[in-house]
Amino acid sequence: MKTIQKIHLNLAGNPLRNKRPFYFTLSGLVMFCLAVFFVAGSITLRTGRRIREYRTSIAGTEMRINEVEREEKRLDANVTKAEKEMGESVTMLNSIIYLKTFSWTEFFSRLEKGLPASSYITTLNPKFHPDALLEIELNVMTPGLDELLLLLQNLKNEGFSRIRLIRESWNESGLMAHIVLSLEDGKTK
Repeated sequence: MKTIQKIHLNLAGNPLRNKRPFYFTLSGLVMFCLAVFFVAGSITLRTGRRIREYRTSIAGTEMRINEVEREEKRLDANVTKAEKEMGESVTMLNSIIYLKTFSWTEFFSRLEKGLPASSYITTLNPKFHPDALLEIELNVMTPGLDELLLLLQNLKNEGFSRIRLIRESWNESGLMAHIVLSLEDGKTK
């Protein structure tokens, strides 16, 4: 015998509801969240990989900077050593070049213009300094103090700088004066 099952339908207290729109919206929302998590995860992975690459690149660059700084220090030490070893040679070569570029004709012309007619030069000694300064020591014979003062004024008027009277002495020929003229950069003015 067959038993019949009863189906209890109480539509007034327990109505049937259509849950399909809810499930559809929920499944769409879950899919959207999964897509956002997937995109965020892939962005995070790519960003992490780039950060590791940048850190590796920065570390390599810092190593190269340290190597270059060590090389710079080594080269500076070599230059300093070479300057110490070759300083006198360089000064001598600079003075030779300076001699070739210095206008001796102009210098002697100006010196002759400054020299009074009654005075004459007995010695002339050029000296070079490392700072490209030329000093010329002169011994000049003059008949008296007035001519010596005239000579000093004339030399100043001719454009010579740093004129210094080092010493003077009398002898049977007149007044002997030791004068030093300084020339900067090979120019008299």
